[in-house]
Order: sequence, then C-alpha cells, then structure tokens
Amino acid sequence: MKKKLETITKFLVTAVALTVVASCAKEDIGDVTQLLPKGVERNINAKADLPSSAASSDKAYIDYQNGNASHKVLWNLSDQINVNGDVLGEIMLHNDFASPRAEFGGLTHAMTSGSNEVYWAVYPTTLVGTYTNGIPANFTPNTLTVDLPNVRTYNVTENPLQDNTYMAAYASVPQGETDIVFQMKNLTSVLRINLQASAATAGVSTSTHATRIVFSSPSAMLSGAFEANTNIELTAGANAYDNFTVYLTDGTNNYVDIANGAVVFVALPAMRAGNLIMRVYNDEGYYYTNSASNISLARSSLYTSNMNNIVFNEEPRFAISVDKFATFAPGNLQHNPASGDWRFATEQYDFIGTDNNNTAASYNGWIDLFGWGTSGYDNTANDANAINFHPYDTSSAEIGATNNVYGYGPSSNMTDGSLVGTSQLYDWGKMNRISNPKTNEIDPAGTWRSLTASEWEFVLNTRSAATVNGTTNARFVKARVCGVNGLIIFPDDYINVGHQLRDINDATSQ
Repeated sequence: MKKKLETITKFLVTAVALTVVASCAKEDIGDVTQLLPKGVERNINAKADLPSSAASSDKAYIDYQNGNASHKVLWNLSDQINVNGDVLGEIMLHNDFASPRAEFGGLTHAMTSGSNEVYWAVYPTTLVGTYTNGIPANFTPNTLTVDLPNVRTYNVTENPLQDNTYMAAYASVPQGETDIVFQMKNLTSVLRINLQASAATAGVSTSTHATRIVFSSPSAMLSGAFEANTNIELTAGANAYDNFTVYLTDGTNNYVDIANGAVVFVALPAMRAGNLIMRVYNDEGYYYTNSASNISLARSSLYTSNMNNIVFNEEPRFAISVDKFATFAPGNLQHNPASGDWRFATEQYDFIGTDNNNTAASYNGWIDLFGWGTSGYDNTANDANAINFHPYDTSSAEIGATNNVYGYGPSSNMTDGSLVGTSQLYDWGKMNRISNPKTNEIDPAGTWRSLTASEWEFVLNTRSAATVNGTTNARFVKARVCGVNGLIIFPDDYINVGHQLRDINDATSQ
C-alpha cells in the first residue's frame, strides 16, 4: 500500500536495561484442512473504505510525521484482500483523501447468521493464509483468527508502513446482498523505533550494522494466532507467542547501518500495562537491550521508542588480554545425558554438585560436574587414550597411559594439550549448542568457550579494573551469595554504588 501519514500524538518512553550475551519459530496458521461447511457462493463487489477521522479510534491509517509532510494510507492497484477465505483482487481505486476506497471483486462464500450473511475482510491476505475449499475454520460468524507473523523483514529504504498495516473488517448484510462495504480497521498499534549508534565506540563490538530486532514480553503475547471480534479487537489464542523477530535490510545488505540513524516500524498487538523487551543485534552477534515496563499500546495508534545511544556491548565485559574482551555465561553449564541437551543455569549461584553423581547415559536429569574435556567429542581415532569424553564420565581409575593418566581431555600426544586449536572440540561450548535462559534462545556451537589459563591469570591478576571501597583495581572478592560460596568478579567498568563488600572469612557476610 502507498502511505500518507500525519502527526504523532503519543510516545512510548523506554528505559535501558542490561541483560546477558537466533532461532525463531515460524507462525502457525492452524490446520487448513479443518473447514466449516461451504458457504453460499457470492460474486461480490467489495468496497474497502479507510476511515480517516482523526477523532476515531478505528481509522485505518496510522498518524506519522515525516519532516513537514503529512500522509495517510492509500490503496494500491496491486493490493488484494482475503474475504471469508477467498483472495479478491482490486478492480478500481478511489484515492481521494476524503474517502480513500478501493473496490475488490470476485467469488467468495457467505456465512449465514439469522436473516443476514456475514463477511470478514483481511489485509494483507498472508495474515490468514490462502484457502480454496470454501470458508476456513478460522472464519466464524462472530470471530476471525489472524496470525501476526513471528518472523518479519523490514526494508528501511521502502515505504515506512508497508509491512505494518494489518487491517480487517466485519460486515453483516441482508441475505443475497452482493455489494459489500467494509470499514477497514487496524488490528494493531505501530511502534516507530529510532535506532542511533552511540558516538562512543569503546565496546566489545564497534560494528554499527544492525541485523535484527528481537521483541519479547514476559507479560503479553506478541505474535501468532489472535482472535478478532466484530469490533476488530484482538485476543491472544492458544498458538500465540510472547516474541517475534524483525530482520533488517537496506535493500542491498542483510543489515542496516545505524551509525547515522535509522527508523524501523513494527506492528504490535494492543497491550495494557505490559512489559516489552527489544534487543537489537549487530552482524557480529552482539546486542543492545531496551526495555519498557508497565506500558499501554492502543490499537490504531503510533508510539515512538528512541534508542539513541546504542553500543553493542550488552554484557559486562572483562579484559582477557591487552586487546581482547569476554563476557561470562549467565550460569553454570548443565547437561541431560538422556536427551543430549545442554543449558546454562538461570542464576550464577545455581549448582547441582554432588547430587548429580550419575554415570549412566540414560539418566534423564541434569548434571553440572564434568571431567576435563568431556564435551562428548570422540577423538579416540586420533587420541587413543582420551577415552573418558562423555559429559557423564566420572571414572578416577588410571588407564596406565603416561600421557593421559585418567583418560580425560586431550592427551599430551595432541599438538594442543589445552582446549584450543586442534583440541578445541574437547571444549563444551565449542562442541555443543547451549540453551541460554537470558535470551530464551539456543546458542549455536562455537558461541561459548572456556578461558585459557593465561586468560584467567589476566582476568584475576593483570587487567585494569574497578575501584571498590577505596581499593583500586579490585578485580574480585570472595563472597557468599544466597548461601553459596564463590568469587564476585568485577567487570572492567564496574561502578560501586556504595555497597559494602566483606571478605567471606567474615562469618556475617552475605
């Protein structure tokens, strides 16, 4: 559709929130074989109006200010609508701004409801799929099921609302009527996101190429199946999701350079006092998170979120050498022998410990004690003494080999005796996909790795670090958190806000 947009009157104010360092499910449009009884065939002339009253909450365009130009949504001759499961093409335009209307013609099937016939019109047609066997099950006389895409693409060089104008209309007319007028209404609100990279480039990643934005909410459904009532108000269905991903392109590259700013528009279901998390990724896999709490988004309204200081270094960073930085995993590594799955614990202090002494491959539970180099990498063809390579191997018996006494990890016969180089697949993170509770995603193999001994030495004893309680270069402190003893390792840029930290030898420390 061509767009004409007016002045923004509402704004979404967001607050920055830090989180820790993408696979997405495609939208589920249901079983298209479950069809209602075929409706009465009608060759209709469907007139689709775009109400434009600024006072109406049912206007079918979204106000938008672009410099000094004001515009609104207009139909295009290439547009189609889905009416009761049948796709109808456009045959005539009436694009005067006072009454922007298009006429769509073709064969569809009417639903009877008392003395009237019921029709639903949906734009774009992809929201409901394409059907040819009469009225599909997601059209009923009282409700319509639409599927807001879980995976979307946004081209910043094209019309700003091209992929974000989701509309529907309900019409109940006397039986036999074939001249149907649809008052199109927006199904969603629209969020305008202003992306601007920070002038500061001292992050883990200096790339300003934004590749995708992942939207998620702990308190609202954002994509998938929604039911619309006759007033075109949405209610989340059984196959609704609390997330979706928008992939970004500039028409040539699979990214958008935000060094000088970029604008992205995204359709969202109405939210009442909901929480929204927006995570922007760059082409090096780093991300920036912006979150808004207790927000309300009204249908058919435009909101603005400004992310004007984006640095793709969401994780607290730790120098591991003079020119390299790392971030730590969100929690302890865990493995299920029966399923073969790997995951990180939800919290840093979570541990199973000796409660998981299980050496059976069939054990259907989680363990987090692993021998050296037990990633599951079977390299016995080249490293004959590396026989204890399963994550659940706990043997302490000597195997009689001087180059690998207990059979764990790479032997001294390997070029690399540590978990690097030719021996890197002995490392758990290099070998395996790991479920990450902070992102609700499964990180691919190679995303994570173990620090080398020299890197640990640099983290704990060499790097420039924070000033804590008057102590400069306070790199770590022994502590007890939630009853668990360990180290708190301060990030390079940690700022102490007045918390008093006691050594763990103080029996009163917590």
